[in-house]
Amino acid sequence: MSDSVEDFLEEVDWVSNEVGAIISGKRDILESENTEAYRKKLKEDEERKKEEAIKRGRESKGIKFDKFKHYCKYCSREFDLETPKCTICGRDTQSNEERKIELLSKVEEYKEQRALKGERKLRWENWKKTEAMLYRKSSTNYKKWEFFEDDDEEKEPEPDFIPPENDPNFAALEKDIKDRAEKRKRDLAIAMDLKEKGNEFYKQGKYRNAIAKYEEALENKKDMMVLYTNCAIAKLRIEDYDGAIKDCSKVIDYYEVFDKEFEANKETVFKALFRRADAYRSKKMFCEAVIDYEKALEIKNDKEIEKILERCREEAVDSTIVATTEEIQSSESIISNLDTPEKIQTFRVSGGYQILFKRIYESQDTEALKVLEFLMNDETKFMNLHPIILPLYDKRQTAAVVMMETLKKYKENHSFCESLVKICALAIENSHIRDEIAKHSAITKGKRFYRQVLELFLSNPSFVKNVVPMLSNLCLTIHKTALERKPSPGNMKSLIRYNWNLFSSVFVPLLESAQTEALGLLCNISTDPKVKKLILGNEDMVKKSVKFACESNKVLDLERALGIMINCSCMPTDSEKAATYVLDFWAANLRVFKLETDIFEINDRAFRLLFRLLQLKSNIIELVVNEPDVIKLLISNLTTIHMDNIVKILAAGTAHKIFVQLLPLEKIGQFLMNTTSQCLTGDKIDDRVANICLAVGRIVTHLPESSLYFTESIPIIIRIVKEKHGPVRKNVAICLGKLCNNERNKEVMREAHGLEVLSSIMDYVK
Repeated sequence: MSDSVEDFLEEVDWVSNEVGAIISGKRDILESENTEAYRKKLKEDEERKKEEAIKRGRESKGIKFDKFKHYCKYCSREFDLETPKCTICGRDTQSNEERKIELLSKVEEYKEQRALKGERKLRWENWKKTEAMLYRKSSTNYKKWEFFEDDDEEKEPEPDFIPPENDPNFAALEKDIKDRAEKRKRDLAIAMDLKEKGNEFYKQGKYRNAIAKYEEALENKKDMMVLYTNCAIAKLRIEDYDGAIKDCSKVIDYYEVFDKEFEANKETVFKALFRRADAYRSKKMFCEAVIDYEKALEIKNDKEIEKILERCREEAVDSTIVATTEEIQSSESIISNLDTPEKIQTFRVSGGYQILFKRIYESQDTEALKVLEFLMNDETKFMNLHPIILPLYDKRQTAAVVMMETLKKYKENHSFCESLVKICALAIENSHIRDEIAKHSAITKGKRFYRQVLELFLSNPSFVKNVVPMLSNLCLTIHKTALERKPSPGNMKSLIRYNWNLFSSVFVPLLESAQTEALGLLCNISTDPKVKKLILGNEDMVKKSVKFACESNKVLDLERALGIMINCSCMPTDSEKAATYVLDFWAANLRVFKLETDIFEINDRAFRLLFRLLQLKSNIIELVVNEPDVIKLLISNLTTIHMDNIVKILAAGTAHKIFVQLLPLEKIGQFLMNTTSQCLTGDKIDDRVANICLAVGRIVTHLPESSLYFTESIPIIIRIVKEKHGPVRKNVAICLGKLCNNERNKEVMREAHGLEVLSSIMDYVK
């Protein structure tokens, strides 16, 4: 019996009972009319709720295609009606056919991934068996390169996939997937068998037969890169150098695309580079060979290859280039021959760099200096090794160290030394160069370079202005071996800290004569907690930095001065000492706000500084509320790129009622709605959501009636509490508990089925 018939019979029974009660005098007509009106209202409410439930859809996985018409994959909801747009998140939905196609494509992708993992597991097991039988020595044996090697992989848990029910298309697709997997398995077995036969031929010295087997195996398994490296070593034995180069290049090119850092396939790439280098060397292409040997050493440090590389460099020396460089009459004559990267590489491999530095150190040759400046001016001109990090004489002395010794040797020649400092400072602006120098300084006797730069700053006033940028850039890089318990050779900030008295005596006057450069250096060293404490102890240094923020109109000066104040306000540091400068920092911050600049970095740092000041000394809020233009600026930037900093300021400022009373609650409510909705769409903005919910919770605490501005966000907040974990869930849960302080919000909570959520968060809001 249908629902409509049952409803009709139920209505007939009720009418009959009512008529009987009126006739018998048990109920008057007015009372019966009121009852009928009440029942009608209940029925309308029930119908309306049913319609709303149908429009909202139901939560499901969307795997029974005949049970729904549209599906939202973002909300995991099925809709029985034609619903092009999801009624919850507003995004486009899928029809049941579109959902079916998507799931079937994922099935095929999943099956392929499983087959690939099976292949990798088989490779690993075969390699382990081979290693157990043949290789028991700990030293490097390059003959074993002919055999298969692979990296171990962690076994990933299989996903819990639910296939569509009773679908013949899916059954056919599954059969096709299984057939393909079986074919790949057969091809792999054939390739492995052919590879083993090729290895046997190779051990017998039958290299052409081995090559034939390897190439036959490649016809079955083209992506087995070890077959190319095996082909290459066999072709080297029969002096087919072009073929070896071609095979090794395929391996290198393949992994450059699919494994850019060579992390998962280091050994295979190492073998390919080494064998290609051997082929280049046999063809007397020494420059290319040196490059490949150097790349191989970057992947794996090996003393045997280091010796081969040194011999290859000696073979690569071009006597013409050496003679030309040793007799430099005009820098233009050398530079004119360095017009392509290939020629520069040949110049480097042939010993040109060493001769340049030798002439600069031994005879302060200005023409050699001009050539060096040309090579170091544009990093696109060098390919693998920058001149300044080139090892000279031995591995412990880089060209950078030689440049510092040259400065010390010829300090009386001011113009020559100034040019040398500028070149060195320009090179150190490159982060790669800094990393290499820091590494070299930390782990070898090349540590002299960092100390020499600091000594040059402390002892030569005439070079100070040019040395400051170099010193500042070196503070940006700390090698991982740097130690805090003593001045580390790989940590410039550590060296400055242990020479603080002398450093500060030179640095403070520099704030007047070269303020932009000095502010940059101070900004970089103030990131170190221990140096930060020393800076806060030097009132003159801090006051002058604040003065520039209050008076200067230069963009760089403002950025760096704000950076210094932010660093000094951050924890961990001497909070009590930092708090003594809060009013000075606020004055500088207020001045920047009043500039109303459009420069992103300045605005960003100004907002970050205000947040740090509120954390450092909360009563600064009394000064903030007296500046209505600042409040207006904060709210106007609430929806801009600065929103994360603004939300942090709101979270800190709303702890005070005087600040809350000045906020436009309607805009805050709209921002809460937009932010929480965005969080549910997958955007990684958990910190922003946590901070705005913290601010809203504090607003409601101070002004209970303001909770009505945030009513629309309650259903979304309930979903966030259900789906999120950690600190963001705690802040959102507390906010939810505080918002339900009136009947309207409680009703919304009940309609959104949030009572169980409210119960689960009681521990947070107690």
